[in-house]
Parts: sequence; C-alpha cells; structure tokens
Amino acid sequence: MAGRKRKAVTIPFGGRLAKIRNLRGLTQTELGEAIGASQRMVAYYEKETQPPPSEKLHLIAKALNVTADELLGIKPIKEEDRAANRKLLKTVKRLEKLSQAEQKAVIHYINALTPRKTATS
Repeated sequence: MAGRKRKAVTIPFGGRLAKIRNLRGLTQTELGEAIGASQRMVAYYEKETQPPPSEKLHLIAKALNVTADELLGIKPIKEEDRAANRKLLKTVKRLEKLSQAEQKAVIHYINALTPRKTATS
C-alpha cells in the first residue's frame, strides 16, 4: 500500500460558500445584500440548486474577503476568522445603523479606552 496517494476531499461549491459565509459571520441575507441577490438565491447557491452566475463570483469573493481560488476550491480556505472576530464584525454592523451622533459618541468612548501610541513609543 506504500506509494498510494490519498484522494483529496473536495467540498462542493455550495458547501464551501456556506462555510466561508459562516466563518465571516454573515447571514444569507447579509451576503445577498452585499452581492445584489436575495436570501433565497444565496440559499440556492449553497444548496447547489442553482449555481451563481459567473458575474456574481467576484462579488461573492469580495463580500467574503476571499480570493476566487478559495471560493472555487482551487486553494484552501483561510480560516483566520474566529468567534471573537465574528462577534466584533456583527457589533460593527450594528454600530453602522446608529445615527452619526451616536457613532461619534461610541468612537469617542473607544478612543478613551484604548491607549494611543506616542511619538516616543
């Protein structure tokens, strides 16, 4: 049995899409909004009922912050996003819905809590 090569396990496009979307902390609706498609279309893409049109591939890759090669399974998916990052991204999305005055207050509060580098640092 020496010398036998193991077959690479490939995840179908829809499964890869769902995995990356979940790693990025996005719902199907959020991804759909980012690419100009409905939640239902994203579900179709993930269930492999209907593949996305080729012109949507670059939009999907951009929205998920991956390369087209990762999206298509040519290269492995980078899984640097962890639960804390997903939570932070969701919080930022909620902050974007605040008024400008509320956003400014939150930014002021964050700046007060985080140390700034000085010229000598």
